[in-house]
Amino acid sequence: MRHKSLAAILSATTILGTAGPAAPQGNNLVTFGYGGHVEMPSALMQPDGETSFSYGYDEGRSTLAIGFQALPGLELSMAIPTYTVMGAYTDPSLNIKTRLWQSNDTRTTVSLGFDGILANDRNSAEYLVATHTWGDFDLSLGLGWGRLGSGGPIDAPLGPRPPMTPGTMGTVDHLFMGDAALFGGINWRTPIEGLTLSVDYGLDSVDLAADPRDYVANYGLRYSVAKGADVMAYMRGDEAGLLLTFYGNPYRPYVPPNMGTGPQPVSVRAANADYDPHWADDPAMRQNRLQSLRRGLDQEDIRLVEAHLDNTEVTLVVNAPAQANNAQTVGRVARILSRVMPPSVETFRISHISGGFTTSAAVISRTALEQSVDQPGAGEYLWERTRFEGLNSVAEGADFIVQPSSGFSWNIRPDVDVTIDATDGLVPTARATLNGRYTFSPQTWASGTLSYIVYGGATPIPPPPTPKYRSDGGAYDRESIALDSLMMTHLFKLSPDVFGRVSGGLFERQYAGVSGELIWRPANETLAFGLELTHGIKRDYTDPLGFLDLQATTAIGTLYWDTGFHGTNLKLDFGQYLAGDLGAGVTLARHFPNGWDVSLSTTWTEPMGDDELNIAIGVSIPLNWSYPTGNTRTIGTKLGGGGGNYGSRIGGTGNIYGMLRSSNAQSFNDGWGEFWN
Repeated sequence: MRHKSLAAILSATTILGTAGPAAPQGNNLVTFGYGGHVEMPSALMQPDGETSFSYGYDEGRSTLAIGFQALPGLELSMAIPTYTVMGAYTDPSLNIKTRLWQSNDTRTTVSLGFDGILANDRNSAEYLVATHTWGDFDLSLGLGWGRLGSGGPIDAPLGPRPPMTPGTMGTVDHLFMGDAALFGGINWRTPIEGLTLSVDYGLDSVDLAADPRDYVANYGLRYSVAKGADVMAYMRGDEAGLLLTFYGNPYRPYVPPNMGTGPQPVSVRAANADYDPHWADDPAMRQNRLQSLRRGLDQEDIRLVEAHLDNTEVTLVVNAPAQANNAQTVGRVARILSRVMPPSVETFRISHISGGFTTSAAVISRTALEQSVDQPGAGEYLWERTRFEGLNSVAEGADFIVQPSSGFSWNIRPDVDVTIDATDGLVPTARATLNGRYTFSPQTWASGTLSYIVYGGATPIPPPPTPKYRSDGGAYDRESIALDSLMMTHLFKLSPDVFGRVSGGLFERQYAGVSGELIWRPANETLAFGLELTHGIKRDYTDPLGFLDLQATTAIGTLYWDTGFHGTNLKLDFGQYLAGDLGAGVTLARHFPNGWDVSLSTTWTEPMGDDELNIAIGVSIPLNWSYPTGNTRTIGTKLGGGGGNYGSRIGGTGNIYGMLRSSNAQSFNDGWGEFWN
């Protein structure tokens, strides 16, 4: 029996369900999370960045899926179907569709697609499809292999297809092999607003019926029931089903950005301005300028942390908890400085707090700032004249240092899991989660989490005779209030470019221990390198403060690369994982300037063998995308991944790269368009 989980899916769909405009009509999604008709794919793509959550159910199959338009011509989705006919089982399906060609008038598109690209199982299919849009109609014609062609009339044009290997990922020798078949489909956007009728015709060997398989027609009636929410009633052959889909897009926030007052204008120095630098020798004058600066920052909801005022340059560290885009923060601070600093101050060095770190400083020429005002291409002009450098602190000789505050904070929030079980299908679990934190300083804090299952939950499994590294998660007590974590964290910097963390305590429900991490991340580099060492001890199944006779040490080195291509980041992990297994992991992620993230990851270690992979897709959505929260908190969900003993790490240790990623030069470049907002 295999288990996959979709954490917090209901929280995510609640946000998406209140989203802005729904996806354009014509880009209908099928149960596997990509554009199509009813069951058959089309060549059409979603708008760039479009993210979807869907759940489909009929007598033969239930499916959870996350879809993502990763690039304008590349559509990804992760689907986990649970079949209930001809041998019930659940397997993930990574689906990729890439646009090969589009006409100049964009009415005709040709795409190449792969369902279950790394697996030769019941989900697997390859296809070439063309779609032409004619008025309110989308017409598709394609050629499919695997699930879309098995038993078809075109006898294995490229050779026979290897036998299916359910439960195994990492194979590619099945691609475009075996029988092939034609398929087609039509979408009609009816005169009734939000209503689309769809029909498609082709082979689909989902039910593994006798060979040769008959062509079947599928019918669908789709309606946009709310902004960002569609429902489709369909007939798949002779089986009736329902598909519910929620949409969201980082480029179409429900809450428009910058809902407060606009930024203050740049003050350009007069030609006859007094450039006398000796103002800085007068302590009263320095304090007067400092007070004006603090008042200006307060109006922008930006908190001054540290400041050093000199006769020709100013160095600041600020904190802007309500702004996800650091370029926007720097832009607003620079404009305030232009208004309150004497004319002799030419250089603005602006850093910000992220997590608990003083991050990279943007060094801005005041002259360049003034020259770019109201000029075409002002953003590019100023970017070319801005540099970035590491910064530890301005404490030595500082004119202002905010006094660190300590105190306790807490919140209660719902947490919902949907577990997909090969036998029981969907198993929802609703928890109430209490999070608490006592802050000793911005770099040191204690935190903990309690949770209680309010509704649902899978049936617990008995504890194994000997504890397992990861696969015995179902044996942990689910009836009582759970102490999920209780730990201490301390952050530090060894140099302007080297960041560190130490943490210890109860990291997660299964492990406690101690952990340390160092990351080298120069301000002007797109590459960073990190090393995490963690020693863990297995926690008891019922006693929240008890331990079992199992210990493990992980040592993982990580290479981070901010590619600069549409906000895409690559992360390569390598080292020793939880069970002492050696291996590597790959994560591709796209980060949007407003804090919206989507990632695709997989891990392989030596005991898995040459053909096993665990693939997962994760989505993180900023709350202020949908609600005026006034902070940068996010919610996240993940579909896929493994719960086995190999390729696992101890979670909850407090990895720090996420605190740093948004403050290197490339991330500033990605969001530089917000500098003037």
